[in-house]
Amino acid sequence: MKIVLCGPPNTGKSCLREGLKQAIRDTPNAPYPYIITACPDGEGAWFQETVRRSSEDARRLKDDYKKALDGFSPEFIKRIADEIKNCNLPITLIDIGGKPDEKNKEICRHATHAIILFNEINKIYVWQQFCKELGIKIIAEICSDYYGLEDSGEVKDGIFKGTIHHLERGEDVSQRYSVAALANFLLTNREINMTTYNINIENDKKGDTVLRLSFGKSALNDQIVRDAIKRLDELNIGGGNLVKLNGPASLPVGIAIAHHIMHKFSYIGVYDPKLDKYVIVVAHGPEHKIGALID
Repeated sequence: MKIVLCGPPNTGKSCLREGLKQAIRDTPNAPYPYIITACPDGEGAWFQETVRRSSEDARRLKDDYKKALDGFSPEFIKRIADEIKNCNLPITLIDIGGKPDEKNKEICRHATHAIILFNEINKIYVWQQFCKELGIKIIAEICSDYYGLEDSGEVKDGIFKGTIHHLERGEDVSQRYSVAALANFLLTNREINMTTYNINIENDKKGDTVLRLSFGKSALNDQIVRDAIKRLDELNIGGGNLVKLNGPASLPVGIAIAHHIMHKFSYIGVYDPKLDKYVIVVAHGPEHKIGALID
């Protein structure tokens, strides 16, 4: 699972990230929760613990680190996007910035799931759309109530929904009800943890539809094919002129995906890393021929 922690600024995403990390680590036999800090605000995975020890040292180190990062530079965006793409650990938490802009879309294009943390209900919709456009499945929607006195939470239609109170830097929130319940939900939810194949949707610089493919939990092809088609049904792809498939696939999975989408698009291209091009494998028009190479 590559889980994006997203939502508007100043909601406590970094505090929730640290609390989830500790709650998962405190669970016997749980996989290690890997953290990717995808916002150049200087608050790396070390920040919360440093605040607990010395707020002055934390502030100084944050300022130095932030200067070194040089903001959302193209180099920073590519580095983080590649790290997310290449990370194959069981649970990865990705802490992004508070704007649903193109920079964060580029960073999150290889994520698989999302937790939305918000402080006003009208601010959740833009993040729901953000996830929809990237094909990221929302698994939790939590309201951050800084002045609240207690948490609440329950699972509705496969999504953890609730509130969490007083997310404050330097405080251990791992035992808060919503944090502990969310950690348990991530570790025990069969639908989340039994996915054998991941498909995410995005648009490239030319505006073409790209399906990012990757294997999930180890399984045989009969199960992987079923999971791949189920994921395509969830994405509800509308169709268009050209769709590009990019990522690993077994022969049965590749054929199943192509058959499922071939009548929605005029052309299907499959990425070949040796050629560094897409090879046209399905053509329903005169624009491209079978075997043509495109960028």
